[in-house]
Amino acid sequence: MIELGEGECFAAEAPLSISILDDQGGRAHLPATHLRVTFQKTPPAGGYARFHTVLKLRKAPQRIVVTVDDPMNGAVLWEETNVAL
Repeated sequence: MIELGEGECFAAEAPLSISILDDQGGRAHLPATHLRVTFQKTPPAGGYARFHTVLKLRKAPQRIVVTVDDPMNGAVLWEETNVAL
């Protein structure tokens, strides 16, 4: 958690990675980015934030793997899903 200054807000950042794999073993790794959320006051412990993103995919069955590194405790959160377009 980063305090930005008097009259401003608190912010949290976490690295986000997305990889896409197809049936033939092809892989695409999207450029690394950071999720960033700001709060007007200190957020409660154990809370969470939702994020929405849009990916443009080829018209082929693919597996999407998303990871978020938690810089506070070193954990890596991840999820994967299969998409059949």
